[in-house]
Amino acid sequence: MKRLARRTNWAAIVALFILVINLFPFAAFVHAESVAPGDVRPGAVQPGEIRPGNISPNDIQPGSFQWETGEISPGEIQPGSLDVGNTRPGNVQPGSVTPGSLSGKGDSKAYDYVNWSINSAFGGSLSMVADMAEGNVDPATFASMRSLFLVELGVKAIDIHLKDTSFDWVSGLPVDGFDATSAWMNFKFIKDTASGLQVTGLVKGLNVATAGISLVFDSIDTFTNFQDAFDSGNSQSERIDYAIDGTGSFGSTLMDAGVIAAMIPGGQTAAVVLVSVGGVLWVGSKLAKWGRKLFKRFA
Repeated sequence: MKRLARRTNWAAIVALFILVINLFPFAAFVHAESVAPGDVRPGAVQPGEIRPGNISPNDIQPGSFQWETGEISPGEIQPGSLDVGNTRPGNVQPGSVTPGSLSGKGDSKAYDYVNWSINSAFGGSLSMVADMAEGNVDPATFASMRSLFLVELGVKAIDIHLKDTSFDWVSGLPVDGFDATSAWMNFKFIKDTASGLQVTGLVKGLNVATAGISLVFDSIDTFTNFQDAFDSGNSQSERIDYAIDGTGSFGSTLMDAGVIAAMIPGGQTAAVVLVSVGGVLWVGSKLAKWGRKLFKRFA
């Protein structure tokens, strides 16, 4: 039995490396918008033949090396008097400078790229490997889970480029569906752990690492969303949207904390509470978000 568990853990680790290799095409796709290289056509490089002569160490006899410096006598240096004239700059009156609206991560996709690369791609890989490490890993199971995971990454990459457009619902709806599935799996795992289910150290470590990565980004999203929600420079409708997103991000933060607490001896009860409360806040925010979208669309 121990040999089977050890073999399963190694298979999961090997699957992680295979999965990471498959992520590079998606990483190139998600960063394609910010990279616009010119037409690069290097010429053909054909070095000539290099034929060194015979080198015999015994034939090398360096001569004596002597360093003799002559006398250095600098002459007298007498600078003339330096008398700067009067400097009177004219009046400098810059024109009116009106910077554009800067609202943190919302105005740049750089944060979304980092979030996708670290949280979705790397953290999601760890989560999938943790799921596989809990049971027997066979080629068919790995192929199906890997395919679904790559589809999820592709949809989230497309969602970055459709963000803040009239077509954001096309990718936003399946993204929320994938996140809901992940949240449900975390809730199920914590309930099983609270009921006395024994998990290996590898599974514990992978789940804690995944939750820790997600916790960082969810905390950042919570802070920035609520910051924008209280920014008087935004319209009332925008502030409501930011408040709804902040509530969802806070719910995700609580669920991440619940997964970490579940791995601490005696923290299973607190973990169930954190995940339950976080799940309610997350689901409520998504319902409110899509309700407002439908109302704006058909009102």
